[in-house]
Amino acid sequence: MNNITENFRLPRYKEIPDIGLYLEQTVSYINNILSIIDISITSSMLSNYVKKGMLPILSGKNTILTRYLTLYLL
Repeated sequence: MNNITENFRLPRYKEIPDIGLYLEQTVSYINNILSIIDISITSSMLSNYVKKGMLPILSGKNTILTRYLTLYLL
């Protein structure tokens, strides 16, 4: 196993932002975390996850903490 994936870890619960982020901000935040393992998501992917019921629907224009946690698990 290479050293990069051995040292990869997701943010702890308390490290996850508790402020709402817009869709593009959420994509950027998640991609920043996943960049070390060369994985990225797009806003279209997020929208499709919502349509399929895999992510909670936006509350207004902001995401919620549950969305971050679900994204990490996907």
